[in-house]
Amino acid sequence: MSLELNKIAAAVLTGGVIAMGSGFIAHLLVSEDHLEEAVYKPAGMESSGEQMAEAEGPALEPVLPLLAAASVESGESLSKKCTACHAFEEGGPNKVGPGLWGVVGRAMASHEGYSYSDALQNAPDEAWSYSALNAFLANPGEYAPGTKMSFAGIAKVEDRADMIAYLRSLSNDPAPLPSEDEINAVTASAEGMAEAAGDAVEGAMEAAGDAVGDAVEGAADSMADAAGAMAEGPASGVIALLASADAAAGEKVVKKCAACHSFDEGGPNKVGPGLWDVVGREIASHEGYSYSSALKDKGGTWDYAALAGFLSDPKGWAPGTKMSFAGIKKDEELANLIAYLRSLSNDPEPLPDNAAATPEPSAPAQETAAEDKAAALPPVGSAERTAMVFAEAEKIQRHMENMAELATLQNRMMERERMIEARVLEAEPDRGKLLAQACATCHDWSENGADKIGPNLFGVLGRRIAGLEDYAYSDCSAALAEEPRHLGYWSYQLFDDLLNNPQAFYGRCEQSHPEFAAPEERLALAAYFRLQAERPYRIN
Repeated sequence: MSLELNKIAAAVLTGGVIAMGSGFIAHLLVSEDHLEEAVYKPAGMESSGEQMAEAEGPALEPVLPLLAAASVESGESLSKKCTACHAFEEGGPNKVGPGLWGVVGRAMASHEGYSYSDALQNAPDEAWSYSALNAFLANPGEYAPGTKMSFAGIAKVEDRADMIAYLRSLSNDPAPLPSEDEINAVTASAEGMAEAAGDAVEGAMEAAGDAVGDAVEGAADSMADAAGAMAEGPASGVIALLASADAAAGEKVVKKCAACHSFDEGGPNKVGPGLWDVVGREIASHEGYSYSSALKDKGGTWDYAALAGFLSDPKGWAPGTKMSFAGIKKDEELANLIAYLRSLSNDPEPLPDNAAATPEPSAPAQETAAEDKAAALPPVGSAERTAMVFAEAEKIQRHMENMAELATLQNRMMERERMIEARVLEAEPDRGKLLAQACATCHDWSENGADKIGPNLFGVLGRRIAGLEDYAYSDCSAALAEEPRHLGYWSYQLFDDLLNNPQAFYGRCEQSHPEFAAPEERLALAAYFRLQAERPYRIN
């Protein structure tokens, strides 16, 4: 077995040792007995929800110290991802989840007309205190195992504080903010638990020994390689691929640009300038096109390095550009696109001298580089080295826990998918057909229909995300296909999320889709597109 494989094996084994050792020592140090009274209990709120939140241990950062300065506006922005399932206005209806007006301080499982899961039904006297909301929003499935809430949770405590501040504002008589004494009490409790856990981890790390050090060295090698690649920037990797790039593949990639640019000789300016003969052309110089100051001020020419930088991250390379495209992140795809742009000329620019694959370093060179990186690590036993060891072991442990949780999460998602399907089967496909005309500019959905600006939608429900072989998907769609926290295909839920808030669905990628705010419209569209298939989509 090679040294690298030894390091990987040591990392996995050591992660298991630390996980078991930490748990065992923590059980010895920290009592599992529940407090009779919560540390923080605002007027009108019961203590049991606080006990559940405090039982989360040091991994859950307390939210009370952040509430006074939390941003209601940021919380409202965060809540947009919840609008598919919850109403926020006073008197708003129950949807997939209950209405959230007045939720802070409200008894759990108490919103009129909503059918709650047993996970919340079994705690009828508990109230949604600040700490209970903090724990639930951080990880709904862990806080209330069996809940119908399929949301994965909000990782950053600052974001949870903003969200809770916004939820607190949804009331004609908002709950009081925690007092200084209550904040001090919960902070002291969290610090004490963190200190006990730190002692436990320190003992476990000492028992793990030098094997973890080897694992960290391997991780440091990988991090150093990644850091070196980042330092070189996007251009060097792309230019090295140009000699072997495939212009025909680049022509497929460029379809996503056709709505804004022309590519033929003498082609018109559209939303963006014509791109015939762009390689080697002076930046911001195409006749008749009104460029932004961001490009006018750049100067220089569209050489290969400039194109690689701009096309990988337009707004990062030229802040203020009118180019709304998010960029192409894969070097091979970007090299193919630039090769195609180079071909759009009667006299293509010569390839750069370094347009060749970078040779692999020899074995002695690799060993020397590894030795140099190892020498740069903090010494064994130092606080810096200990922190690196703990971080690497914690990462391994998190990965193992995430894998174990994934199956449970997907089961919950399937339950929710069945709930939505029942409503889709009762919706009106004919109404969906009329609404679908808003999509016709960019999509065809006839069988064997051509791709347009967007892919053909025949059979889209139930189809693998980014699954058409001949369509050049955006990086946003490709990233969505690799995201583990959904079912991996265009489910009813994913389709509904996209239609409800396209901007939030694709984040900063600025994909352009019509928005359908009314749930009845989204259900009708799903009912219509479900039938546009050789075999209509059914979960079973």
